Amino acid sequence: MALMFTAIQAATWYWARSIALAAAQEGVNAQRAYNAAPGAGVTEATAFIASTGDSLNDSTVTVTSDTQQVQVTVTGRCLAVIPGFCNAVQVTATAHGTVERVTSP
Repeated sequence: MALMFTAIQAATWYWARSIALAAAQEGVNAQRAYNAAPGAGVTEATAFIASTGDSLNDSTVTVTSDTQQVQVTVTGRCLAVIPGFCNAVQVTATAHGTVERVTSP
C-alpha cells in the first residue's frame, strides 16, 4: 500500500513539474516577442497554470530579462497524496530564450 501511494505521489510531483516547465516556456515565448509589453511573460505563464487546474498549487512566476535574454522561473507545490511531501519538496522549472530584436545585416 505504501509503495502504491509513493508511486502516485511521485506521479503528481512529475505532473506538476511538467506544468511548471510548460508555463515557463509559455512565459518566455510571450516575453521574448518583439516589442513585448512588460509583464507579458508573467501574464501568459499565470494563465497557462490557471488553465491546467489545481495540479500546481501556490505557484509564483518570476521573469528576469535584459536586452538580449529572458528567463522565466515557475515555482509551486504538487498535490499531496502523502501528507507533508509537497511542503518539503518544491516544484521548480526555468526556461530561457533570446529576445527578438532588429539587427543590422
